[in-house]
Amino acid sequence: MKRKLVLAVAILAAALAACGLAACNDTGNTPGGNTPGGDTPGGNVPGGNAGNEYLVFETLADGSLQVSADSGKEMPEEIVIPSEYEGKPVTAVKAQGFALNRAEGLERIVIPEGVTSIGENAFYNLNTLESAVLPDSLIEMGMYAFAGCAALQDIEFGSGLTVIPVGAFGGCAIASLTLPETVTDIYFDAFRGCRELTGVTLPDSVTYLGSSVFAECEALTEVTLPKGLTSIENATFKDCGSLTKIEIPAGVKSIGSSAFEGCALNKIALPDGVERIGDRAFYYCDELASVVFPDSISEMGMDVLFSTAYYDNETNWKDGVLFAGCHLLDADRVTGEGYTVPKGTRTIAGGAFDLSGSLKKGIVLNEELVYLGREAFKNCAFEEIVIHKSVTMIGSDAFFGCDELERVVFEDPENWTRYISPEDVHEPIRSSELADPANAAVLLKDSYRLFTLEKQ
Repeated sequence: MKRKLVLAVAILAAALAACGLAACNDTGNTPGGNTPGGDTPGGNVPGGNAGNEYLVFETLADGSLQVSADSGKEMPEEIVIPSEYEGKPVTAVKAQGFALNRAEGLERIVIPEGVTSIGENAFYNLNTLESAVLPDSLIEMGMYAFAGCAALQDIEFGSGLTVIPVGAFGGCAIASLTLPETVTDIYFDAFRGCRELTGVTLPDSVTYLGSSVFAECEALTEVTLPKGLTSIENATFKDCGSLTKIEIPAGVKSIGSSAFEGCALNKIALPDGVERIGDRAFYYCDELASVVFPDSISEMGMDVLFSTAYYDNETNWKDGVLFAGCHLLDADRVTGEGYTVPKGTRTIAGGAFDLSGSLKKGIVLNEELVYLGREAFKNCAFEEIVIHKSVTMIGSDAFFGCDELERVVFEDPENWTRYISPEDVHEPIRSSELADPANAAVLLKDSYRLFTLEKQ
């Protein structure tokens, strides 16, 4: 009897041991299993749906899924988003889905092929994020998608994006930037405040750079601009204090206000074809000593070269007036009570003759002049001025504070319009209003003071 009991116990022990060994080596797809090779949703093991338990999936109208972080979970260092979940494709990253503290602790995100959109603020201010991989399938990214990700330094761009949206990577730690050839438009603030960024290569596919795109990129030293660019918008490179040189493409027509304000440029040569320079375009570029402005410029803003080495060099001033080529930029050192603009001068910059009551004997304009800038003669004390027929634009407040002005003689009073903003409808001005010098003076000092006048 004892022998039978011992044998039974031995057999039972052997069976239990075998069962335990089998359990340790099980590679089956048991529902709910958390074992190597398991593919059950929620698995957190190599080869399975690792990381899915940290994600929330929501069904969109087309039956596909959008994904976000499960804010109730402590995030792992890396998440690889699956391309599908429970048989449905994942096509979107939810707006604000990984923003702020929803995914704190996440350092690397891999977004799979099949995802076509990343929502607004999707990773906004996720300070722990260091690396992001974007798929070729991605064609749409929302505003500020990665803005404020202060540790984000490594971004692998896919080949599907055509637009870098507003503020997309502002404040990130990117050190160098090379965008794919598919990108055509980069909207304002896209890389603003990327203080680690040292070099930028923009593909020739880019035709538009919005305002402040690279503003406050303090370490930026080198930029390759695309050949198809037609304008450099307001503050595009403002306060890039390490940017010492830049080549402006031949097709650029406009340099926006404060475009290079506060940069470390030591020389600038604008190509023929540039037509407009905005206010403070090179303001406080302390090292800027060499300037080439082409004759093609027909609109010149205020304080374009103020506080630059060029401005501070006394040899660049002639008779108290600062010129850059055929453009009169500043006349605040003029002596005497009158001034004759030299032959060949093409523009008078905004605020150039803001002399607070001097020049009582007047200003004689030349006959090649095309532009009188905003506040060009502010507070001057002359009584009469002749606007030659060559002039095609008079900026707002050009004669503001000219209390002694009694006569403005238009050689050609025909075909003038007025507007406050260039986007506004250009309202025609009756020639009779400008043909009378006394009436024209009143209009320019009062009724039309805030308007820009332009000849059609």
